[in-house]
Amino acid sequence: MPDQTPRHLFRAKVEVGNEKKWLITSFEWRFLIEVKSKDLHVLGLPARADSVRSTLLALGAGVPTSLIVVETFWYLNSYLSMVLSGWAIPVWALVSLVFAFGIWISGMVGMLYLLDFLTIGLQARHAVDLATLSLKEVHLGKFRHTLRVSVEKEINLPGYKGGRDFLLIVAATRRGLMSAIGPLLPATTSPVS
Repeated sequence: MPDQTPRHLFRAKVEVGNEKKWLITSFEWRFLIEVKSKDLHVLGLPARADSVRSTLLALGAGVPTSLIVVETFWYLNSYLSMVLSGWAIPVWALVSLVFAFGIWISGMVGMLYLLDFLTIGLQARHAVDLATLSLKEVHLGKFRHTLRVSVEKEINLPGYKGGRDFLLIVAATRRGLMSAIGPLLPATTSPVS
């Protein structure tokens, strides 16, 4: 019978430098954080599984979004080409191209995040445990949070030099993250907003 302890999964990356980027432009979320009842684990996908994940996310986001944009603008352009005349046709063509490109990019990014969110459990099933962490400090943002952690048990954490704390950036809602890591917070630490 499988283990019935609750676990929470979040996307994370190791903080390098102090650069602040928009959350939506941060595609390098290489790790998963698995929070169990008493443990905080860093999980990573093997190279083969990560390339399969990237390919499937790109195809799963690109193909449906492209088909929807093309079909929508095909019908819209066929209707407006009958209604419009004169100089309005080239203006509409230019506006529709710009608008279609904007919708296509937004749809791709949204679909990428949606598919990644929907498949995070499947990704965790194929991920390998890289390290067990202990939580030192939490800084909460709106959807991006910073966790200061130290490594209790290193298994194979890339880039870790040993013997020091480091920062993890976690993508989650405040409520979801706090409900998951609440029991792991040190008694003297309260989350800083």
